[in-house]
Amino acid sequence: MTPSRRQFLKFSAGVGVGLVGGARFASAQEPPPDPVDPIDPIDPMPVMVRADALDQATRGQQVQINPPPPPPPANRWSPGDFISNVVVENRHMAFTFDDGPSPSNTYTVLRALRDRGAKATFFLVGVNVRAWPQIARDIVSEGHELGNHSIYHTPYRASSLASQIRGNQSIIQQETGVVPVVHRAPGLTRGSSILFTCAQENLYECHTHMGTSDYVSPRWSSSRLISQFSSNLRNGSFPIYHDGGPSRPTRYAVGAMVDIALARGYGLHTATGLVNIGTPVPGRQSYPFLSRADAEHAGHDVNCCPYDARAGLLERLENPTVKHAERSRIVEQLAMFDDHLKLEGE
Repeated sequence: MTPSRRQFLKFSAGVGVGLVGGARFASAQEPPPDPVDPIDPIDPMPVMVRADALDQATRGQQVQINPPPPPPPANRWSPGDFISNVVVENRHMAFTFDDGPSPSNTYTVLRALRDRGAKATFFLVGVNVRAWPQIARDIVSEGHELGNHSIYHTPYRASSLASQIRGNQSIIQQETGVVPVVHRAPGLTRGSSILFTCAQENLYECHTHMGTSDYVSPRWSSSRLISQFSSNLRNGSFPIYHDGGPSRPTRYAVGAMVDIALARGYGLHTATGLVNIGTPVPGRQSYPFLSRADAEHAGHDVNCCPYDARAGLLERLENPTVKHAERSRIVEQLAMFDDHLKLEGE
């Protein structure tokens, strides 16, 4: 080993010993660290924070501007109930329209209601729903209630109309996805068989205690209907109007009638909405001017209500502007109607 190499190794060893000795001296001079208390009474334990809470903190305090709507009121009707009107505080009513849907009237009625933010109940006839299913769907899409008004609107016999309730429930559900909870017999026909079937189908029967005359023939003018509505308007009522069949003055009167009700402070509801905010009043099982036997079969407007669902289909079929798809649906419903009339012996 050369002298220069021996000198280098001695120098390196001396430096290493010096560093070790210095470290020992330093450790001997420094006081030992304080023991760590596993539960420090001053510093809180670390808290695990969820990621969504951290995200909330970075976004700041969130304020719900629009509170969720309150739950709807509980049903105040039971299946099979027969309701003529509602006892309710303040002023409330429900517009109702029978015999639709119809391409001649329903859209005009819907527009009048939409422009005023009003809701109503439409009692639909099954053959019309099959003939014009899109109109029925549009009634639903605008937030209105659908009611059951028989398949054929004839004959005015309680047993026959009761036998059509279940079938019309199926028709309305198939075409619109809605299962009605309210039924109104054509002609306001009354009978225990209707109420019994309503109970089976989870329906209540809705009539009225407010006089209207848009069903009579010859037709009243729209101005006369408006005047009558203004005079007869009653709290808790279900005024009955009609949108089925050919064009009728009612469709031009609806807007003014809604305006009158709103100007007088009435809240406007669907039929079931009105029932659920008040106390339903039972209807009478018979009319005072009819015998008991007649009450089982006859309607309030027998020989007065000229609406004929079959005639309405035929009249539409004669319109040269009707397209093939609609024409086919009408022809199919007419065939069903004729089969029904044969079964009824008419």
